[in-house]
Amino acid sequence: PLMQQWRGKPLDAKAAAKIFVGHLDHAAAPEGSQKLPWSWKIVCGANPAYDAFPQQHQIFYPAGAGESDEMAQGGSLWYDPVFLVETVDGRKVWCKRHYRCTPRRVAPELRAPGDSSAGAWTLSTLDNGIVSLEVCVCVCGCNGNGNN
Repeated sequence: PLMQQWRGKPLDAKAAAKIFVGHLDHAAAPEGSQKLPWSWKIVCGANPAYDAFPQQHQIFYPAGAGESDEMAQGGSLWYDPVFLVETVDGRKVWCKRHYRCTPRRVAPELRAPGDSSAGAWTLSTLDNGIVSLEVCVCVCGCNGNGNN
């Protein structure tokens, strides 16, 4: 199920986007952000894709000119993972992808009270000529007080 509350309030589209923007040094970051050059760093993976690319930096930021208005209305984000790849000949190369993150509706049984799908995203990118679609959901987030 989707995360239902964040910082004592029902999770809405703006709060879900702020969780993704995370610690990035950006005006759209939540209060208490560490103001870093990245939103999140992957330190361990739940799937082989994350484990295969160490030192992954995830960067999420609002798409569009009216960033705060767009976030408040459940607008899109950009997601730029930057990761280290070891080539077959042993070289280490930094690589980057560029994804569009759009809010999506989830099945009724997964929605939060009030029929909310806030925190459910579709991530899309063009990868070597193939459109890649991934789904992502917010299931937990630090409330800013050390408690999840």
